[in-house]
Order: sequence, then C-alpha cells, then structure tokens
Amino acid sequence: MLFRLLQRGLLTLATCVVSVSSLAAPERLVIVRHGEKLDTWHLCQTGLERAQALSDQYLGVDATEPLFPTAPPAAILTLTIHTSETAQPTAHSRNIPTTNYVALPSAEITAAQLEALMNHQNQLAVHDLLNDGRYTGKQVLMFWEHFHTASTALEARHPGKQVTLRQLLKLDQAPFAQQVPATWPDHNYNYFWIIDFNPDGSVKSFSTERQTYLGRYAKLPDNDWGAPENLPNASRCLKN
Repeated sequence: MLFRLLQRGLLTLATCVVSVSSLAAPERLVIVRHGEKLDTWHLCQTGLERAQALSDQYLGVDATEPLFPTAPPAAILTLTIHTSETAQPTAHSRNIPTTNYVALPSAEITAAQLEALMNHQNQLAVHDLLNDGRYTGKQVLMFWEHFHTASTALEARHPGKQVTLRQLLKLDQAPFAQQVPATWPDHNYNYFWIIDFNPDGSVKSFSTERQTYLGRYAKLPDNDWGAPENLPNASRCLKN
C-alpha cells in the first residue's frame, strides 16, 4: 500500500521532471560517492574515515586542499543513508544542513520498488538542481550513490527513462559521451566528478579529480579507476 500510494503520485511528477527546461543552473556541481559500507544502514570504519578525510582535506571549511576555495557550496545534496552519513562531517564543518532526497529501504517494499523510488528521487534532485533559483550561479555538492550516478546496468533495466545523473545531465550525449564513464566502478570511492554549467543548464565542461590523502588519512584506499580497492581482510567493508 505504501509503495502504491507513493508510486501513483510520483510517476506523474517523474514524467515532468525530465521534460522541464532549465530555468536556472548552478555554476559548478561536485559529485562524490559515499564512503565504504558496513551494511545497509552504516558505513564501515574505512568509510567513516573517508567521510572525515573528505571534510578535512577537500570539502570542509578549513580543508587543506579545498575544492571550494572562494565560496562555500550553496547546498549539500544526499540520496541514500550512506551518502547522508558521509556528508555529515562536511555539513557540520560548514554549518550547512543537508538537502535529502533519501529513499529509505523498508520491509514493506521490494528491492525493485526501492530502485524505482530512488530513480524518482534522482530525477527530482536534478530537476531542482537545474530549476531552483537558490542554486543559480552557485556551487553545489552532491554526495551520491554510484549506480545512480552512472550505470549501464541500471539504465538497461529502465529503457527509455532517464535514471542516472549521466543521462539526466545529458553527459551521455555529444560532446561528453566519450569522456564521461558509462559506469562508476563498484570499487572506486576515491574520485570526484566536477561539472561546470552554462547559464541555460547545459554542460560546459566535465572533469574528474582523484582523492589522494596525506597525513593521518594516507592509508585510505587510493586505487586507479576501475582497479580493485584492496581493502584489508579485517575491514568488514562490503565489496560495493
């Protein structure tokens, strides 16, 4: 019943989400994956350390290698429980509340139903990103889930729909289709995707930046794109 009620209202909105022309656009979007997971609800110790490292080195107010050197992000968006947990050190550092599009797992819905809800929340987040005047000309930070960033498998399960950021932001089209990975690998937690926009919401540029940590965080996994993460056997972290 819960899912049917949600689905009835959301399917109509989802149709609108991908067809609305952009009325506003941020200057820059930084996408970062959540930290490594212990289970459905929690990050493992490596993931918790990565969340703090992200704030201390790249994203927080006193970051040593700041991705936001001149102005704070206008918003911090999250999609899942793990992304919300990963965002907390940065949000606390900057005193910015997270804007949550979280679809929660529940015993009342199946995995397929949860995926459909997450697809909708992904569409809604992009609609807001490109149409909410609060973000116009600003920088926005997304802590996101990798399947809903880029996944050929997810896209194949939903033909004719836009369900990943890669599709929703038109990164699967020229001139970026060959530059932007079609799938975010399961083992990579250590990259940023950085997207700059034109005022009309079209993408001006796409780049990636690798997270390479120093000092107390130097032991965090730092694998190449698509390479295994090589976590310690005792880490208890899930493999994706």
